[in-house]
Amino acid sequence: MSDMNSRSALISGGARGIGRGIALGLAERGYRVVITARDGAVAEQAAAELSEGVAGSVLGLPMEVTDRSS
Repeated sequence: MSDMNSRSALISGGARGIGRGIALGLAERGYRVVITARDGAVAEQAAAELSEGVAGSVLGLPMEVTDRSS
């Protein structure tokens, strides 16, 4: 069995809805998860909430997927 702590996931739109649910499920399994949202404050708040009581870690970052520089 592989070490789950070495696994990472990036989820765009992970601060709400289905993306948030996926992020939570992965974090509960020990993944390092990065979630993004257009509003950085929303992403950071969601990451803080998702990080509580899980084996993995969650980082929230601002990102606009239609903007290449983002």
